[in-house]
Amino acid sequence: MKYYYIMVRKPITFLGKKFKRQKDFEQFVKDVIYGIGPCLDVKNKYPEKYKILIEILKRHPEFDDKTYNMCNIKIIPNILNNKSLKKIIIKKDGTDMDISWRCAITGRGKSRKSEL
Repeated sequence: MKYYYIMVRKPITFLGKKFKRQKDFEQFVKDVIYGIGPCLDVKNKYPEKYKILIEILKRHPEFDDKTYNMCNIKIIPNILNNKSLKKIIIKKDGTDMDISWRCAITGRGKSRKSEL
């Protein structure tokens, strides 16, 4: 007897909006980030989008650690892929820390294999 497993997509509810697929939510997140574009001061230049970004990043499995003493977010071009943008947490002491918006979409961290 053969068993077949069907993957059931779980819809994502975010800020009261329901996304049928993770891909739809990913597109929403991309629209927010690329709608801002490169910016060194998201908090003051785009306060409404900053709030949305914070809510997106709260889904990141390391959100509390990465955002400890956070005072702002900047979005810069990714030097490894010039077509993409990178989100950087700015700390109160002036240091920076990157945070993956893709991990925030899935809510899962990177595997050990991808870390290598």
